[in-house]
Amino acid sequence: MKAKNRGASVSGDFKRKRSRILYQITAMIIVVFVATGLASFFFFRSSQNRLVEKSVDKLIETEAEDFAGTFEVVNGFVSPEYKARMAEPGAVDEFVAAVMSKSLTQVQTEASQLYQEMVDDGLIGMELMVSLLPPGELNDEPMVIASSDESLIYEWQAPDYIVEALEEGDLYIYREDGVPELGLEGEQLILLSVSPGSIPLWFMAVRPMAEDVAEINAFFEDEKNTANLVLALVIIASVIVIIFITFFVLSYLIRKQITEPIDELSAAAERVMEGDLEVEIAVREGEEFEGLKRVFRDMVDSIKRMIERSMEG
Repeated sequence: MKAKNRGASVSGDFKRKRSRILYQITAMIIVVFVATGLASFFFFRSSQNRLVEKSVDKLIETEAEDFAGTFEVVNGFVSPEYKARMAEPGAVDEFVAAVMSKSLTQVQTEASQLYQEMVDDGLIGMELMVSLLPPGELNDEPMVIASSDESLIYEWQAPDYIVEALEEGDLYIYREDGVPELGLEGEQLILLSVSPGSIPLWFMAVRPMAEDVAEINAFFEDEKNTANLVLALVIIASVIVIIFITFFVLSYLIRKQITEPIDELSAAAERVMEGDLEVEIAVREGEEFEGLKRVFRDMVDSIKRMIERSMEG
């Protein structure tokens, strides 16, 4: 009876240990899969952020090119009229005299009024429109000769980055930090155009982009949040499914490869301890405890032979 209880106790202890091992392995797998899931989530989110940034930049570039094209068309209608006015007899001399004395000709006044009307009408969202006289015989630095803001005429000095862009024939400059030289904050788009001729002119307009950029960012932010939520749910669901599958597969393998062979040996040991030496030990090729079963079976056979020899003697 004691032997039987001892065998049952050994079998029960093994099963408890088997359960602890199974739970420990499962816990380790959970940690690994959770860590992998989190790493994957942050990796994909980082990639997504980079993609969003590139998409936002591309949309802003497209918007800027569209506005620049429209500005070119506007100048295409406005410039010829004033070039014709400047071609009238005495107009150039009058203009030179006005520049030297920093006074305004009729053409400059009318141009400035037209620019102001364009700004007031919200044409392509312009906040400011300026005509500049490039450096030449009359002036060493670019000079404002007409503007929707008349306080800039002859007084405002165009910064180097605008002058360089005009000289290089750029159509626009996008400024995330505004145009501090004009007291304009936030995202600003500076539209540029060059009009060649006997008196060449540079044209510049400033269009606020803060609202456009905010709308683009808001759209992508909503899409990004939705994508992140879907990605998180997919990863969580995948991890849970994998954990359950792993747990049951491990449980099955441990039971088939370890628990059942040990249970067979425990049952055989109990019978031997009860005096039954006719117990059969089934040994299957390739199983985990093939060697242990063979040793156990050989041990039982040895005990049987010892008993037989002792009885013969």
